[in-house]
Amino acid sequence: MHNQKIIDFKVINSNITLNGKINLISKTNPVVIFIPGISGKALTDKFDWIANVFTDIGYNFVRFNFRGYEEGNSFEESSLENELEDFSNLLKKINEIGFDMQKYGVIAKSIGALKALLIQDSNLKCTGLLAPAISLDKKDNLSRTKKVLYKNIGEYFEYKLSFNMVKNSPATIVFYGGKDQVVNKEDSENLIKHLSNLKESYYISNEDHSLEEAKTKLFIKEMITPFFKSIYKLKIHRLVVQWVY
Repeated sequence: MHNQKIIDFKVINSNITLNGKINLISKTNPVVIFIPGISGKALTDKFDWIANVFTDIGYNFVRFNFRGYEEGNSFEESSLENELEDFSNLLKKINEIGFDMQKYGVIAKSIGALKALLIQDSNLKCTGLLAPAISLDKKDNLSRTKKVLYKNIGEYFEYKLSFNMVKNSPATIVFYGGKDQVVNKEDSENLIKHLSNLKESYYISNEDHSLEEAKTKLFIKEMITPFFKSIYKLKIHRLVVQWVY
């Protein structure tokens, strides 16, 4: 266990204020940023277990609300473009606070994985995707769909990323469930196929989209910890692993 402080912060840009929280170990230690799914709740205790996965190995853990999840707002009135802007402003804030952002990681849940793979930043070195809600095709359609309000988006697969958009992804570890009723198994396997060669994937046959069983959380911790540590320590190697239980 590592000593940590909980720091609340605000990201202010124009007339938009976003609330965030940092589990701080040390500003010189690695940083992992969490991107939730459509349910939000990033700042609640629902995702404390993910924070603990990384603080237990000495990493700082950052989470925040996208604009649509702030009090008085509605995510349905926001868009993918809005949230990518929010994330960009978050990165600026973390730099201002004084963290070493030359090498950071992201862990994302469900549709949050879409945003994670759209981060255009060479300093992003490692990504963890939990039940990623991503659909690939030969061509992307984001020039149109990223501006569409969420209230007009019915399903995750209405967003299309191209194969080329993910082939140069950072090192990525993926977990997905065999009983997922939200994301098609074929979409998960197609994503894994087209990610960069630096990857691990784990198919958990008895899990649904939540990946919230106690056994699953422990399994994710046991697998994701060495993966992130190997990337941060620059022990780079080609990984293509599929485990089933």
